[in-house]
Amino acid sequence: MGLTRKEYDLLALLIQNAGDVVTRDTLLLRVWATANQIRTRTLDVHIRRLRKKLGEHSGTYIETIFGVGYRFQPLSGPPIFYRGSPK
Repeated sequence: MGLTRKEYDLLALLIQNAGDVVTRDTLLLRVWATANQIRTRTLDVHIRRLRKKLGEHSGTYIETIFGVGYRFQPLSGPPIFYRGSPK
């Protein structure tokens, strides 16, 4: 699968934190090196493109936690449900 550098960095960060919610600010800071100058829609567009490339299971792998961020869910175990505030 061909990924852009940002898509790769985004997926790698999500996988490194598999099972944990990664906040939008953390993703913007770690992938784009700034949380203030990048529009948050940039992140949404990259997530959408990444999901498209992951194919039919993309909704299983990348979970949206509305108002908070995203979580990578490996298929090997049961889904982890979000309760309380993120780490």
